[in-house]
Amino acid sequence: MAFVAVIAMAQAPAPITVKKGQIEYNADSRGNTVLDFSQCGYRQSDAALPDADVAVFVSHAPGDQSARIQRAIDYVSSLKADPVTGLRGAVLLDKGAFMLSEPLRISASGVVLRGASKSGTVLFKQGVDRGAAVYVEGKHDRQILDTLRITDAYVPVGKKTFSVSASQTLPAEAFGLLVVRPSTKEWIASIGCSQFGGNLGYWGWKPGEMDVQWDRCATAKGNTLTIDVPLTVALDKQWGDAYALRYVWPGRISNCGVENLTIISDTPEWKANKQTEDHCWDGIHIDAAQDCWVRMVDFRGLAGSAVIVQSGAQQVTVE
Repeated sequence: MAFVAVIAMAQAPAPITVKKGQIEYNADSRGNTVLDFSQCGYRQSDAALPDADVAVFVSHAPGDQSARIQRAIDYVSSLKADPVTGLRGAVLLDKGAFMLSEPLRISASGVVLRGASKSGTVLFKQGVDRGAAVYVEGKHDRQILDTLRITDAYVPVGKKTFSVSASQTLPAEAFGLLVVRPSTKEWIASIGCSQFGGNLGYWGWKPGEMDVQWDRCATAKGNTLTIDVPLTVALDKQWGDAYALRYVWPGRISNCGVENLTIISDTPEWKANKQTEDHCWDGIHIDAAQDCWVRMVDFRGLAGSAVIVQSGAQQVTVE
C-alpha cells in the first residue's frame, strides 16, 4: 500500500512549475491553484510608487503644530489633481520635532505627507486618545447597487470567473464588487474554528460574526463575471451560498502616501509607565482608500500598530 501511494504522489503534478522563466500554476483535482499574491500593493504592483512634486513647505516651529500642518494638507487637497498620475502634490515637512496634540488627516486623493529627513523629521503625537497620529481616510459612503447570487456549485482558488443571478442588467463597464463567503456554522466547524481553546465556550468563531469578503473590480459578459484578482478561499455551496455586492464608492480616496519621517507617541503618562495604553495607538491608519503607500517611516512608542490597513482599504504598499 505504501509503495502504491508513493507512485501516485510521484505522478501528481507539482503545484508550481517554471518553464522558460515563467511560473505556471497547476490546478488540483477541483481546480484550485497555489495563491498568487503578485497583484498586492499599489496599483496591483503594475507601477512603481510615484514621487509627488512638492506643493508646500512647512518650516519647523515650536509648540503644537497640528493645525499648521493640517492647513498645509488642506491646501494641497484643494489643488487640481494631475489627470495622468492623480497626484495633487506633497506637503514637505522641515527637519525638526513637530508636536501634535491632534492627529493629521489626509481625506482627499493625490496628497502626500513627506518629511525632509527620515530620522530628522519627527512627529511627536501627544495626548491620551487611543487613535492614530496620521489618518489616510476617505468617506465611508459606499453604496450597494445590487446583490448577485453566485450560482456556481464550486469556485476554486485562483479562478477569476464565476456565474451570478442578477436582478437587473449588469453594466458593460467595469464596476466595484464585494464577494462575500458566509461564515456558516458548518463551515466554521469543518475548519476547526468553533473553539479557540482554553476551555472557554465563548472563545471561538461564531456564525455570521465575520464573513470572508473580497473587494474586487469586475466586468460582466451576460451573467458571467470576471474579477481582476482571484479569490483566496474557494466558494463551495455545501458550506452556504456565496453572493456578491455590486457597489459604487464615490468618497474613496487614492494616490496618497506618507513617507520619509518618524512618528513617536510621546506623553508623560507613557514615559512614566510603559505599560499604559492611554496614548497614541497607531502610527498611520488607512481606510476608505486604495492605491496608497507608506515608505521610509519609522515608528516608536505606539501601543498598537505602526500601520493599520482597515477593511475599506486595498492595494496599499508598506515598505
